[in-house]
Amino acid sequence: MGNRGKRRGSAYERISPLVSPSMERLREIQKRLADFREVGLALILFYVLNLALFAAIRTRPDLLEYLSLSPQRPWGIVTSVFVHQEFFGHLFGNLLFFGFYCVAFVVTNWPCDAETRRFSSKLFLWLVFLSGFLANTIVFFRWPGGKQAFGASGVVYAAVGAWLASLPFGLASLPGYWKETGSMGKLIPVVIALLAAAITGSLISDPRGFLNAAPEVNVYAHAWGFSIGLILFIVVFLVRSLRIMKFWGKLRREGLWTWQRQFSAFT
Repeated sequence: MGNRGKRRGSAYERISPLVSPSMERLREIQKRLADFREVGLALILFYVLNLALFAAIRTRPDLLEYLSLSPQRPWGIVTSVFVHQEFFGHLFGNLLFFGFYCVAFVVTNWPCDAETRRFSSKLFLWLVFLSGFLANTIVFFRWPGGKQAFGASGVVYAAVGAWLASLPFGLASLPGYWKETGSMGKLIPVVIALLAAAITGSLISDPRGFLNAAPEVNVYAHAWGFSIGLILFIVVFLVRSLRIMKFWGKLRREGLWTWQRQFSAFT
């Protein structure tokens, strides 16, 4: 009995060093994933709204024209983002690529600190839909012609722009992340670099192909969605960075205790 207990104890001691690091890595992954809950919410909203309206249009075909964007239907600025006529020819591609760029955004910002991950995730949620609506607003006031426009491609291109804009911030966090991660973590910059090279190369070498320019495609929504998503993400992130720099500069100049006293008096 005593020998059996000793053998059981020695076996546990041999396994324990292997199990503990694995559990720690799992907890760290769960913790980081929780910081991107808004990206998951954006994905759920995109899928649910698009699929629900597609099902409604299948039962009521007249809804397609009513919810589309046209000079006579300004509400289409919002509703047309979630309207599709064909599943495999249009909706499926938007669902697939939006999900892909949500994952790419998470991977790119994975090495960032917790505060930056949470901030970028919230920014992504608001920015992709806002950029799609703003792109449709521009198209509405500068109508390019045609009977109507619909589809979520403007939101998808906004997600592409937000992801590309987040690349410098994610890459800047890699040195610190490398110090605390294992060998699998070293693959993140390789994945990021390959994705960025493919998208940037497509944008530079063939901008019309990148924007999927075609006679029946609302390429203006694509271009404006991408541009607004890219620019707004960079601007908001830079403003946040400057505010943080000024905040810490104030702390260094006046001292933490003096600043806290002034803040308490102000509030």
